[in-house]
Amino acid sequence: MYRRSIIILCFVFCFYLQDSVYGGAVRTWTSKTGKFTIQAELLSFAQGVVSLRRADGKTIKVPLAKLSKDDQNFVTNPGSSNGVPDASAPAKEEQSAAPVETATLKGHWLGLRSVRFSPDGTRIASGGSDETIRLWDASTGEELHTFKGHTDSVYSVSFSPDGTRIASADSDQIIRLWDASTGEELHTLKGHTDVVRSVSFSPDGTRIASGSNDKTIRLWDVSTGEELHTLNGHTDSVNSVSFSPDGTRIASGSDDNTLRLWNVSTGEELHTLKGHTSEVSSVSFSPDGTRIASGSFDQTIRLWDVAP
Repeated sequence: MYRRSIIILCFVFCFYLQDSVYGGAVRTWTSKTGKFTIQAELLSFAQGVVSLRRADGKTIKVPLAKLSKDDQNFVTNPGSSNGVPDASAPAKEEQSAAPVETATLKGHWLGLRSVRFSPDGTRIASGGSDETIRLWDASTGEELHTFKGHTDSVYSVSFSPDGTRIASADSDQIIRLWDASTGEELHTLKGHTDVVRSVSFSPDGTRIASGSNDKTIRLWDVSTGEELHTLNGHTDSVNSVSFSPDGTRIASGSDDNTLRLWNVSTGEELHTLKGHTSEVSSVSFSPDGTRIASGSFDQTIRLWDVAP
């Protein structure tokens, strides 16, 4: 009696364990041609072969291709509650969670034109049509500083690589340099004769490039505020400027439908990249400096090989 109880207990436990792993997939299996039908439990599926256990306990292996379409779908469909995906197939990438809004930062009273994270990701700088730059705590959403000094809409903001300074550009043709910790204005960079649309720090933080509606790109010394070069060549407004990762070149995008590549040390124009059929609104170097991506009002993004 004791031995019989153990056997019964083992049978129930083993059946429960198998059911928990494979979902208890006992069903009627039919061949593709309909020549055989069998009651069996699905054990596994690998290398295109389905392993089934019949009611008599015998395990049989059947090529998936020989089963009916319904049975094939039952085995391979990941959405089936009883299907077993092929163990030899590449794992499907787990679907990421849907994006969630974590904070709403309010303070500007007119539209925003530019936002940037600090290099360490702890702060956000924003520039708007209310003539201010605002600094925010990226974790809490708290406003840390309001930088006042501009007299027109702020079009572009940029952090220095070390996060200690912020450059901003606006419609009053001026670039301002700020201490990111105190909000103190460090320099006022004057030279452009029209709206300044884009500012960018060099990778080493010693220079700033700016692009303007006056059709020029200008290079500035961060420590002194002195203008180092004026890059002429575009025939319409310059909307975007970007340093190469090594700091030796600048890419610019313009309303003249072109990108241009410049030598930072000499100010020489290296290349004119043509292909867009409308204004080029944004340019960016790849991390290795061998390619540029450009966005345009012609509704395309184009990639350019600019390996030195």
